[in-house]
Amino acid sequence: MEYREIYVPLDNSPYSNTAGLIAVDIARKYHCRVFGSHVFSVGFCDQRFQKFDCDSVSSGSGVDKVKVPAESELALINREISRITDTYFSVLSEYCKKERVQFEAVSLQGEIWKSLVEDIESKGCDLVVMGGFGSGKKTDSILGSVASRLARNLRRDILMVRNARLEHHNSQIVVGLDGSEFSWGCFKRALELAEIFDKELIVLGVEDPNYHFSILNSINRVFDMKRDPFGILEHELVYDESTTHGLAEVFNDLFSTAKREARMQNRAIKTVLMRGRAWNCILDYVRDNPVWMLILGRTGFHNQGDGEIGSTAESLIYQTPCNLLLSVAVFHPKQDFKNHRVRWDKSAKRKLSLVHHSLQGLSLNAVHQLAFQRDLKVITDDVFDEAVRAILLPRFLKLMGFDPDTLLG
Repeated sequence: MEYREIYVPLDNSPYSNTAGLIAVDIARKYHCRVFGSHVFSVGFCDQRFQKFDCDSVSSGSGVDKVKVPAESELALINREISRITDTYFSVLSEYCKKERVQFEAVSLQGEIWKSLVEDIESKGCDLVVMGGFGSGKKTDSILGSVASRLARNLRRDILMVRNARLEHHNSQIVVGLDGSEFSWGCFKRALELAEIFDKELIVLGVEDPNYHFSILNSINRVFDMKRDPFGILEHELVYDESTTHGLAEVFNDLFSTAKREARMQNRAIKTVLMRGRAWNCILDYVRDNPVWMLILGRTGFHNQGDGEIGSTAESLIYQTPCNLLLSVAVFHPKQDFKNHRVRWDKSAKRKLSLVHHSLQGLSLNAVHQLAFQRDLKVITDDVFDEAVRAILLPRFLKLMGFDPDTLLG
């Protein structure tokens, strides 16, 4: 999980200067190299060329052409660009030297965000630390255009500095946890960064009742029920009870695993469980608490595998008031029951295949935990039923027409 190469786009704004300081602190921990880069845009270079008195000639079509500047003029332009570049790099270079961190300056020309993406990928950097805004920030800006494009187009960790000051009095690093391998990767990153910057680590989980409305339909498919739908009032009551109970149990398990992982690194964490839309709850928390950095997976549990940024991350990059790290790291916490070898019979496999994709991980974990506890070698129909029943309320089973003691009667 260690970073090897850190990339810092520079534009001499307070945001990029702060990004440089944060990058060096991280680089010192991992003994890695820091690249500081500045891109001269095509438009900027064109303006510099036009300042010289170049002779104009008319083409046959009547369109004026500008001659290429003389060699001496090109040398003068290059010296000017070099002088400006040195100014941009001076602060970060000196800080790297002070902290004994290897530094390399990179000067680029072209369209800013495209040049950065190409250079970052060619160098294989695994962390980008940049200002969330540039030197052209306006009062009502919500995110700089370059930061926005890099967040969408880079498949690497990217830390966007949205506070121009380090604000040491903001004492919390918050990480979102949804049980996916991406959120566990974020959790591992958060443990490391909380140690580097001496921050309190908050693990935040959010139950989304709107999304998990699919629970009722998926359970119907699992047990091959061919019954009439519930009455609307009973439907709503059972849904509310079952999601409150079931999801709370899921997050209790996630939080227990997170605390165990933290203890292995001699770290203490605090857990917070909220209910509502994920991005809304996270935004409410970071606005109401002294949060210095929010860490999220670039995508989460509902990743479609297309490489696109997730909806929660996309909403928060534009609205969160604190520094934001979007991570692509993945991690699988050690769970002994997953190493327990079992064989599934055909009927149990069929029932698992009918589970909604959002619930298959939960069902699979419940079955394997039960098999591990009882040292079972074969997952049968009955084992599957018992494991799934354990995560549902008895009232829910009764309304489906099942005897909670026997499940299938």
